Amino acid sequence: MTEKKSLRLGKMKGKEIAEWFGIAASTFSAHKSDKLEELKIYAEFEDLGGKGVNITKIIEPYYSKKMSEAKKIIYDAFDETWDESGLDTVSNVTLKIWEKYSELLPIQSNTAYNYGLDARNLLYGKPYVTVGEKGTCIYVWGKVIYDDGMNLHYLPLTEDEVAKKQKLMKKYFGTNEEKDVMIAEMVEDGEITKEEAYDLMVEYRGLNKAGYGKFIKELSKEVGAPVTKVTFRQRKEEVIGEEESLLLNYQN
Repeated sequence: MTEKKSLRLGKMKGKEIAEWFGIAASTFSAHKSDKLEELKIYAEFEDLGGKGVNITKIIEPYYSKKMSEAKKIIYDAFDETWDESGLDTVSNVTLKIWEKYSELLPIQSNTAYNYGLDARNLLYGKPYVTVGEKGTCIYVWGKVIYDDGMNLHYLPLTEDEVAKKQKLMKKYFGTNEEKDVMIAEMVEDGEITKEEAYDLMVEYRGLNKAGYGKFIKELSKEVGAPVTKVTFRQRKEEVIGEEESLLLNYQN
């Protein structure tokens, strides 16, 4: 039995990528653009032109035609399934796709979620960290709404509800700003590590599951609807206007 080829970090020549796909080097060269697009499902990389690719992060080391097909379905449907308001969650979107294309997706719903998360990160980046191919996104608090008892979507907090959120955030996650500065200085001076600084911040701000739970419970009661963490995405082509105002509002 032929051992399956595995991706590796660092530079891989075009011939090696072709072998990983299980195709001839000439076939890879003829369809390089399509194959590199497919490779994005499995890894983050830099295209080195005729010298191959430089793989910086491996998502899945082994190639699978079925996985590629399943991921492609989710990738292709992900953006169009995302709510046009800009507010949605990866779990909600991938569940809709998984249910719609169940016969074509021989995977479990949790696997679909992982593929959906990869799609979100590729298209809109990781919240606060990276920019995606189509835009950016952040996490915000949104109200959970069910239409006809089943169709799930999310609504932004109103101006009054944002004020209540800010008050509760100060109550549960308020911080001594001087202490923040001192801890940052300790990291810069090498007194403590970033990991130790994070542990300190989590402890004194109550940034843990228990703290989040109390905050969400009280906020939900204040706004009269379940509140959860949702993703707000913004496409690159969107100009300054209502959606950007919403984005700025959420960041305050």
